[in-house]
Amino acid sequence: MRNWDRLQSQYHLIRDCLDGEDAVKDQGQLYVPKPDGMSAQNYTHYLDRACFYGAPEMTLRALVGLALRKDPVVKLPPRLEPMRLNATYENAPMQVLIENMVREVATMGRFGILLDFPTDGATANTVPHISTFRAESIEDFSTGFVDGRKMLTRVHLSSDEQWEDADVTYELILEAGVYQFRRFIRDQHKTRVDVGDNHIPTVNGKPLDQIPFLMVSHEGLGIEPTTN
Repeated sequence: MRNWDRLQSQYHLIRDCLDGEDAVKDQGQLYVPKPDGMSAQNYTHYLDRACFYGAPEMTLRALVGLALRKDPVVKLPPRLEPMRLNATYENAPMQVLIENMVREVATMGRFGILLDFPTDGATANTVPHISTFRAESIEDFSTGFVDGRKMLTRVHLSSDEQWEDADVTYELILEAGVYQFRRFIRDQHKTRVDVGDNHIPTVNGKPLDQIPFLMVSHEGLGIEPTTN
């Protein structure tokens, strides 16, 4: 949790500023401190009269438009051509995925993409899909050297899944050169509790030898922390 905890308040601030005046005002004294001696009722009126100009969202739209002023050229091998119109877990086309990626990287400096396959029966000709994760969802990660190459060895991703009213965290882990996918929750004592089965994705009956996850940033596809 080394980076995630530290960055959460920054991420929330950026999202609120992009969402505009109502989102900023909804946070009350977090962004608009109440002057000393002002009553609660007068503070409410004070907050209502305040104005937040939507420059962050307009600037972001301009930057994304500038980056995508020309349509990106996407070259896919024939067997992956279906991904052009159906690239993501949400059935979004490749063009929409690219636009979301550019927007998120311009906003937060980081965006996660996970290449995924059907749970059963994946072959060399199976068309994968891409699951996407905002910067806020990338809780933690570790790297290590595998066969002389620096690689991701563990990634924790928050999800929108629930298990007995607790938030589920995804764990992508590389153990003994084999990629495994796990789920866990944290109980009331913040203790990890694994849920579900430990899944080892395979293609053509063989496990993967690396974690198929990329962190896209304004600095490239590196796995080191980026400066926002």
